[in-house]
Amino acid sequence: MKAEENSDVKPCFNPIEIEWVKVKMTGELEKIRKHLNKALNHRLKMLKNLNVINTISVNKTDILKARGIFFLIANYFV
Repeated sequence: MKAEENSDVKPCFNPIEIEWVKVKMTGELEKIRKHLNKALNHRLKMLKNLNVINTISVNKTDILKARGIFFLIANYFV
């Protein structure tokens, strides 16, 4: 797989700069974030109990792999 650092690909990319700006969430948004995290953790625990994932500390790649495994299992029983 090619990356933008490869010498043959580099001329095709314009340099970009990203400046992160931290903002404080309102109390309502913080409450929503907590509910979303609670729901996510509940689903990750279920996937761990089903041996779809090894740990509840996952990244996006782990979730995409788990999704593929889950769909394979689900289609097997249809």
